[in-house]
Amino acid sequence: SESGLFVREGLWRWIHDWALLGQGGGPAALVNGDRPAELEQCAAWFTPGRALRAYDAVLETRDALAINANKALALEALWLGFKA
Repeated sequence: SESGLFVREGLWRWIHDWALLGQGGGPAALVNGDRPAELEQCAAWFTPGRALRAYDAVLETRDALAINANKALALEALWLGFKA
């Protein structure tokens, strides 16, 4: 599904970059290197621990969507988890 694709292919790439920047990684390994301002802004909030929790939440949401969970509820739970 489109929601599952977004979670699977889009979000994990951003989280990867946030975690990388949070660990002091350089721009050469960034997946979204064409968006440095957005990455830096988010990386300031996403500590490595938060990035790992976010990644776990993305995987859980992806798995829920794969078994036909309610898309709206699954994505809402994901976003609420990011706010915590």
